[in-house]
Amino acid sequence: MKILTDKIKENLNIIIEYFLLFTTYAVMGWIMEVIIFYFKTGSFVNRGFLIGPYCSIYGFGCILITVLFGKYKDKPLKLFFLSFLACTVFEYVVGYVMEVLFGGRWWQYTDDVNPFNINGRVWLVTTVLFGVLATILISYVEPFLLKQIKKIPKEVLNTCASVLFSIYILDIVITSSLVFGIRGKIENIDYDCTTLVSEYVIEEVKKVF
Repeated sequence: MKILTDKIKENLNIIIEYFLLFTTYAVMGWIMEVIIFYFKTGSFVNRGFLIGPYCSIYGFGCILITVLFGKYKDKPLKLFFLSFLACTVFEYVVGYVMEVLFGGRWWQYTDDVNPFNINGRVWLVTTVLFGVLATILISYVEPFLLKQIKKIPKEVLNTCASVLFSIYILDIVITSSLVFGIRGKIENIDYDCTTLVSEYVIEEVKKVF
């Protein structure tokens, strides 16, 4: 029984560590997206689907890449190629699923500005960049982050993870219900509707608070 209990605790600790990594990557992705968009347009826009300052696609994508290809961290060329392919498929699938669920597009690559794109959902330049970033992530960033996370006392770690998870789930519920409410307004838009959705969600949240 003790062995089983210890195994459950060990697995729970791993889940908590990966959730904190997921949150970190999601926030880092959000910051990168916001900065890039600001330099392109001169305006601040919440580039994430959710209300909070995080892009879940980066969180899930980074965790998926590290779990699948972490064993290749000493083979950078192989790691880059596999990450490049995985990021291409992942971004395309997520973009398609979000369009089906919510009717709009949260990113859109166009032929005149972004040649070598596939149906506006993935672009060669960004997927190559993602492959490079994934290689750096697995080789250097994740080992450093895990080392810092393991220094945090378990009680503090568990409390932080619980609070962040509760906020994240609440955010998903609120944002999804709000976006479903304007599905009819965005489902025929064939361009990036992030700004439109972001402004709508902010206005609706302001009404409550």
